[in-house]
Amino acid sequence: MAVISPPSTPMQSLMVLFVVFSCILPGVVGKGEGEGKDVVSLGHWDFEEKVFKSSKLPWLVQFFAPWCTHCQQLGPVYEQVGANLRDIMNVGKVDCTVEERLCNRLNIEGFPQIYVYVNEETSYKYTGPRDAPSIIKFATSKIRAIVFDISTPLSDREGEEGPMKGAADKMKTFISYNKELPHLLLFSTRKAPSALLKSLARLHDDRVVVALVSANERDLANFYGITSYPSLITVDSTLEEESSTPPLLETFEAATTKHGLIDSFQLIADSISPETLQAIEQRRKRSDLLVGWEAADIENLDRLCPMWCLLVFPSQVSDPDFDEFFGFLEEYPTDLALNHAYVDNSPVLRHRLRVAPDSGPTYA
Repeated sequence: MAVISPPSTPMQSLMVLFVVFSCILPGVVGKGEGEGKDVVSLGHWDFEEKVFKSSKLPWLVQFFAPWCTHCQQLGPVYEQVGANLRDIMNVGKVDCTVEERLCNRLNIEGFPQIYVYVNEETSYKYTGPRDAPSIIKFATSKIRAIVFDISTPLSDREGEEGPMKGAADKMKTFISYNKELPHLLLFSTRKAPSALLKSLARLHDDRVVVALVSANERDLANFYGITSYPSLITVDSTLEEESSTPPLLETFEAATTKHGLIDSFQLIADSISPETLQAIEQRRKRSDLLVGWEAADIENLDRLCPMWCLLVFPSQVSDPDFDEFFGFLEEYPTDLALNHAYVDNSPVLRHRLRVAPDSGPTYA
């Protein structure tokens, strides 16, 4: 019979207790398990912060139980999914035998369950085949990003106005969007944005404007000297005159590979001046202030203002004189009974209310 001698000192007793408790208390040790890997282990301590608050990119999350046979079968497939989605979107997993309260709060029933979380309000449950290509296709379809499509519809290509008609109109729209930001054109043989391009556009959406140019647009490719695909360039969007072929600024030779494209986007995003970023942030805040203010016109004025109403006639949102208006909005309690609206370029309504057309920001 084996005899176990008791520890000779209180310190040894403390060390034994620490080892025992670190093994049996879930979540005490291994809180960062999965960090730095393709699939990150998530728990109650970081799920909300990581998945709902700190990332522009969606999270693909698997909820599982170690004893579940289907979960065990899905394990290697899910690791493959994580490897394929590296640098494209976040991939995580939650052990519901450890995180029972978290899984209950998220209404997880049965295992395995796979969800894409865009934010706290928007999620999508995956119910398709449990193979890597199907899961990846579903997950990447939920990446929301603005990528302009510079391609001419076939009907326009065959028309009398020439092959550049559709592309020219789309280029003008692209160039006029957030003109102070760098404008990137990616020439590609793809007909639709790749998951990586959507991810980069989403990740840097406050710093770059992105367009995909189809290889069929040979006139545009010839104008910019594009001879191989993919090719990434930036063009000058700051010109006052409207143009479908703005001047070339820079060509990024390294953007022919995945990591080259990632590095090129980061380089361009980092080149924006602090003054430009400050102006962009101010415009974003002003847009948020207009939430709850409805645009008034001659048709809906009686509905918006049955008795008393605050009407604002801005000359343009970027007008320096408009600062006074937004300062007022920051203090205005929108929960008051007084209705509120703004009027955007409505000469008929201005005339009816006797507001001069060139009066700039006006309150009525």
